[in-house]
Amino acid sequence: MTTTTTLAERLRDAGFDCALGVPDSHLTALIDSLDQAMPGHRVPREDAAAVAAVGMTIAGGRPLLYMKNAGLFTTGDALTSLAADAAVPLALLVGWAGTGTDRLPHHVVTGERPTGFLTGLGIAWTTPDRATDLNTWFCAHRDAGRHCALLVQPGGLHRWPPATPSPPPSCRRPTPAGCRCSSATASCAGRSRRSPPRARTASCRWPAAWDWPPASPPDTPWPPARPARAAPSSSRATATT
Repeated sequence: MTTTTTLAERLRDAGFDCALGVPDSHLTALIDSLDQAMPGHRVPREDAAAVAAVGMTIAGGRPLLYMKNAGLFTTGDALTSLAADAAVPLALLVGWAGTGTDRLPHHVVTGERPTGFLTGLGIAWTTPDRATDLNTWFCAHRDAGRHCALLVQPGGLHRWPPATPSPPPSCRRPTPAGCRCSSATASCAGRSRRSPPRARTASCRWPAAWDWPPASPPDTPWPPARPARAAPSSSRATATT
């Protein structure tokens, strides 16, 4: 029997001694689990939480700073002009709204931008399913003096190892009479030649936020070219002469 652990337990085992930040409604179960695994503190603003985390780190603590990706954008100044200038690397837990099961339009717009924002600030990032050993990952960036962020999709306790996703429904057709194919290949041999294979649905693809690197916007010349002035009409030219 495989023993599973929650993400909160993995973060506790990674050496964090407290968690602070602004709660994310999509990560309610995870934050409640964090409060049971380590002391938790609620802060009214994300940038204020980053300032408090810097002070805790200087005092010898190892805090985990959590927030929603929309609040991540408000911490840019605190993460650079304060934390980076003071050489205090911080560890972030960011709720990645707009991905996974969260498809609200205004969340999707926000969810497409955290990776570029973090990369632009020089902050390393990963996801719980990519980092098998969170302790090693966090320690490596802390020893390098670099901020790092764990992006977490909405929903659940994010158990580890992750459950194997069930395969999509097959396009299997009844095996025609007299077919000599085995049952394993009947789905291919039993398909009529007139009916093409069913196209993959959108559920079989990663969300747009996972496409990396993002497509670069087309280069726009700056300043924009001024429109050419129209030539004077012939009647106006005659009147002038």
